[in-house]
Amino acid sequence: MLLEQRRPDRRWVPRISLKVAKVGRGLFLILRIVCYLALVLVVGSVVALVAAMTFGGCTQSGDWIACTSSVAQGAANAANITLLTSVFTGVPVLLALGGIFFLIRASLRRRQTNEAT
Repeated sequence: MLLEQRRPDRRWVPRISLKVAKVGRGLFLILRIVCYLALVLVVGSVVALVAAMTFGGCTQSGDWIACTSSVAQGAANAANITLLTSVFTGVPVLLALGGIFFLIRASLRRRQTNEAT
């Protein structure tokens, strides 16, 4: 036969799949970090708003928050902006829910490894 039949060279396939796996792990790590940061931001905003209303002498009239202290006013404004962004866009809340999911998943894995040892 003039044409020689050869099997395709598949040595490059594992190298590519390892690179894809490394990129996937890196993207997953970035997603976890972003979700944890969003969870901290949303929970911190709620805590800051409650603390400003309780201890800072703040009152809410409609959409505005008025405080007697400038520090409490700044904290209340930042918390209000974050919470309104969460309500109207939903992005911080969805990322925070992802952070809760990752925390639950990590705690379940820790519990399984502690029970195994």
